[in-house]
Amino acid sequence: MSIVAGQLISGVINATTDELSGGWRLALGLAAVPSALMLCCWLLLLPESPRWLAQRRRHAEAAAVLAAWDRGGGGGGGGASEEAARALASAIAAESGAGGAPSEKTAAAAAEGEAPSPVSAEASVRVPEAGLCAAAARCAGQLAAIWREAALRRAALLGISLMAINQLSG
Repeated sequence: MSIVAGQLISGVINATTDELSGGWRLALGLAAVPSALMLCCWLLLLPESPRWLAQRRRHAEAAAVLAAWDRGGGGGGGGASEEAARALASAIAAESGAGGAPSEKTAAAAAEGEAPSPVSAEASVRVPEAGLCAAAARCAGQLAAIWREAALRRAALLGISLMAINQLSG
């Protein structure tokens, strides 16, 4: 129903601004008004996220938001929101420990010229060793395999050609 109402409103706006000089500019500008109004109105009604509240040490409010979500989602309570609040608090504590100052063990290893351990002592979070570069290399290798095999190359060229024709034909 919302889509049909939006189409009706846009049709009325386009019909009324059609005869005006520069009417397309007015129609385009008026199209942004409903979305801007909805954005502003809905932002006022949104609650803060439990993570944001817990990071600011407002744990009671975070637990209340989690409990409201638990009731609204049909979870039936059963302590799920309390368990989620504890898990959230421990995750935030782990993040703040991992993002804080380096531990004494890491500082001592750096002073001796050793490479720090890839496992954070504070949060027990494994840091990827190769990270994004290794993932990009794997992706590039997979893309290169497409162009080496004749059947995959033919399918890729057909797909690219269809997308180009679609874009050029409007």
